[in-house]
Amino acid sequence: MRPLSPSEAFTKLRRFCLGLGWDAPLVANRTPEELHDRGKHSLMRYFYTMYETDSPICLQINPQTDLHPRLFAISIFALRYRICTGWHGFMLDRNMKREIVDVSRWAHASLFETVGSRKAFRESNPECCDYTWKRIRDFGGPYPQSSTYERWQNRGIVD
Repeated sequence: MRPLSPSEAFTKLRRFCLGLGWDAPLVANRTPEELHDRGKHSLMRYFYTMYETDSPICLQINPQTDLHPRLFAISIFALRYRICTGWHGFMLDRNMKREIVDVSRWAHASLFETVGSRKAFRESNPECCDYTWKRIRDFGGPYPQSSTYERWQNRGIVD
């Protein structure tokens, strides 16, 4: 399976985010040139963000093509509410509806829209609570990005 081009990935990620209830603009960001590894696929030079300037919630998606050509990791940072979901893997082009359903329990927009929905998220995911940028910098989030492929495989989806 070949990796997606940056433009293919952008289009498919936009649809994926809409399926998760996010409708803010998706932005493709290039990593700094000094971090580029010429031996890796060009998609690894990007990361994607989605947020509105007046919103305290940021969604970030990183390609994981060094682990699998179509694997991506998604995380929600809602630090005003002291929530960080950690990284959760998903595949583009496999079964998009199934991937959306699987990631929805961590990254659906409705989980963060109201006080009640955020409270329910905190109660069902206590490991995602009490995060600040300092805590993330010093200790990382609840689910590290390096474990996304293994956790994705453990969901019972065989490549």
